[in-house]
Amino acid sequence: MQYKSDLSTEQVDNAFGAEPSMIQGALFKQIAIYFLLPLALAVVHSIVGLVIINQFLHAMHMISTLPYILITAGIVLVIYGIYLIATVSYTHLTLPTT
Repeated sequence: MQYKSDLSTEQVDNAFGAEPSMIQGALFKQIAIYFLLPLALAVVHSIVGLVIINQFLHAMHMISTLPYILITAGIVLVIYGIYLIATVSYTHLTLPTT
């Protein structure tokens, strides 16, 4: 159902003279926003939690978790980036070329 709605929006854009490259650019911006806003919220939430955890561990004279945090964050960002690229690539495949 959502695809038909998106298709009609794309057809309206074409009727008003929007070029396919403009439509693809607008789609990329929208998809990037939908991906980056939740990611930014998750990063802020994680930073607050990790600061508290590190303070607790430091008070207990335990090891630093910074290397493990950085490795995990790197893996999550790589997976998230692959998912974003796959989503953008799929939208390019579904758009008509004319």
